[in-house]
Amino acid sequence: MKTFLPIAAAVSLALTAFAHAGEAQGTITAIDPAAMTMTLDTGDTYTLPAEFDISLIGPGMVVALAHEDDAAKTVTDMEQID
Repeated sequence: MKTFLPIAAAVSLALTAFAHAGEAQGTITAIDPAAMTMTLDTGDTYTLPAEFDISLIGPGMVVALAHEDDAAKTVTDMEQID
């Protein structure tokens, strides 16, 4: 029983983390390498992680992404949609 509580707490924290994430989809319209941001055709701007290779993306690409639900909308996962 003692191990159940820490496991339940960890699962609860993990589910809470997922609740604070967002998803988006659209066409990249602008990229700012200096700020490490990209803007979609929805008008929303997303911050790319510092380790992201910005040369892999470009305007006109259609992407689906997951992001933190913070002011910077930091991208946590992204894939190109054909």
